[in-house]
Amino acid sequence: MRSFSRLRPDLGIVRQETPDGVYYIIKDPEEGNFYKFEEENFALIEWFQDARSYEDVIERYRAKHHGATLGLKTVQECEATLREMGFLERTVAEKNLMILEKLRDGRHKKNPTGEKENIFFITFPAINPDRILNIVHPYLRFFWQPWFVSLCMLAMVGMTVVFAVRWDELSQATIDLYTFTNMNAYDVVLLVLLMFMIDMLHEFGHGMTCKNFGGEVHEIGFVLFYFTPAYYCDVNDAYLFPKKSHKLWVTFAGAYIELVLCSAATFVWLMARPDSFLSDLCYKIMLYTGFSTIVFNINPLVKLDGYYVLMDWLDIPDLREYSISGPAGTTP
Repeated sequence: MRSFSRLRPDLGIVRQETPDGVYYIIKDPEEGNFYKFEEENFALIEWFQDARSYEDVIERYRAKHHGATLGLKTVQECEATLREMGFLERTVAEKNLMILEKLRDGRHKKNPTGEKENIFFITFPAINPDRILNIVHPYLRFFWQPWFVSLCMLAMVGMTVVFAVRWDELSQATIDLYTFTNMNAYDVVLLVLLMFMIDMLHEFGHGMTCKNFGGEVHEIGFVLFYFTPAYYCDVNDAYLFPKKSHKLWVTFAGAYIELVLCSAATFVWLMARPDSFLSDLCYKIMLYTGFSTIVFNINPLVKLDGYYVLMDWLDIPDLREYSISGPAGTTP
């Protein structure tokens, strides 16, 4: 008979209180997967956290539930379920077998559930940025300080005023920019370079914000989003944050960085000499970040940052599907 096994000590377990009740989030660091359990379901898992034997689990249950009995078969069934999920400590032989299985299946991590690949969202992992973020974060911690956020908000108000006053000029320039009107090869190359650099800073903002609130960021890379090249950053550790505000900050961070860039570029553009390289550079940054942030990133109708902010705020996973099918899973 297999000996008793406890929960793996490397599992991340966080308790979260929501308006709908108490939930527990479990992170499997080996697979990078996250699991959400209601409080009563987690109580079964908690038995295996510190217990040393089946009898210990039964005694803990009896003490917690005022003498109620728990059968050995029930405990063993629960253990089998947890083992199948990979939550329990493994023997050396089991660890070696798992490594062999991963080597035989190169797609194990990319598609562990066996679900169909989404051809409109294909990722290409590039680097593990966690060590870089650990080095850089102490120097950029001020980005999330209240005084700096307030200063940025004032700058964004000023930027909005400039856009409102010069709306006709800027709106037409934005149309010309995205339709490549009156642009030579140099302008096109500069725009493409700016787009990739700004997108990289956007994802860097997500990762750095996750790091700021205590998360880890182990994957950043390229993505084909509806066959359009872009960057992505894996910030799933935000699911472990007890405070919803921290999770919302991580989701909104990319748009926040772009708005800060847009505000800074706007004021530099106003002060720069017309027809200079600096003026032209800031003008393009203004047009690209302003348009992409408002029309795409913070628009909840597009499945980007704005959509996920709304989804996290409402605590409704798969909000788009929910809004179409309704809570009962049937089309209204």
